[in-house]
Amino acid sequence: MQLNKYFTHYTVPGKKNKIHIVMEHYSSAHQKVIGVISGVESVCVINSGYGMNGDIRKYVEDILGTDKTIECAALTGKAADTGAMRVFDVAYLTDGEKKVYETEGTDDEKRKAEFAALALGNEETIAYGNALFMDNKGIEFKPAGDGVTNERPKPGPHMFDRNGDGYLFHLGGTVVQMADLPAQSDSQLAALCPTCCIHFMGDGLDTITHLESRDKNGLIRYADCLQRIYDVTTEKSIFAEGLGSTPPMFYTNSSPVPIGADGVSAIIQATREVVEGKTAYDAPAGGEGGYRMHFVGNYGIVYDPEKL
Repeated sequence: MQLNKYFTHYTVPGKKNKIHIVMEHYSSAHQKVIGVISGVESVCVINSGYGMNGDIRKYVEDILGTDKTIECAALTGKAADTGAMRVFDVAYLTDGEKKVYETEGTDDEKRKAEFAALALGNEETIAYGNALFMDNKGIEFKPAGDGVTNERPKPGPHMFDRNGDGYLFHLGGTVVQMADLPAQSDSQLAALCPTCCIHFMGDGLDTITHLESRDKNGLIRYADCLQRIYDVTTEKSIFAEGLGSTPPMFYTNSSPVPIGADGVSAIIQATREVVEGKTAYDAPAGGEGGYRMHFVGNYGIVYDPEKL
């Protein structure tokens, strides 16, 4: 079967060939960001995609070669983040997101239905995805260790310790740090690379961030976690590899164009304003859920007023 080019990538300039933004394309309207961070000794892939578009590992090796260990850190247990994680040398998932994975990531019919929706019903793409479908049932998870040394248990997949927050990936000259970002679930993560000023936020951040599953306390925790990420990344950006003042860039799940620190600050403010009840003029988010949108500038959140 001929392999269609459903993967593309972009190497971020000025980062010494360390950061690559891989896009998994499902249609003209839907795509998925897969972060690739390369160190001297190993590579960390942030999220794996659906596992229905071909061999993501081979695609990464075509970019970076085959001489390094390739690890995968899934920020959530959703099928879009975990579908192909088993092709890597070691894969990691938080204990909390393992529960999400067991209900969503291994549900074959749900994965195929989501893929078909993202493909906008295109029969060629759906047939292609079904032919390459990766069965993820029966994966055994093991503890990951303390996350502060270069030692890695094999084979994977493995779970993060300490619910993931603070876990470090030592790649050789480059460190990736996991941080709590509970946008849709309490154990959701972001992946930070302060030395490169590049950060992968997954579904936890977007120009319009979906927080409709969060109640008032959940919104407070989300804003506090995002504030912590903002503080750490903006402070450390001035030390980035001797490059002087390098603005941090935050990649979302859906776009190859990153959000800047101003966008992150706006999302924090929007979330706090909803918590404070400053919602009198918020517009409907569409659909039948009764959700509303709250904006600061051009950045906003979707929330459920019934949960406040």
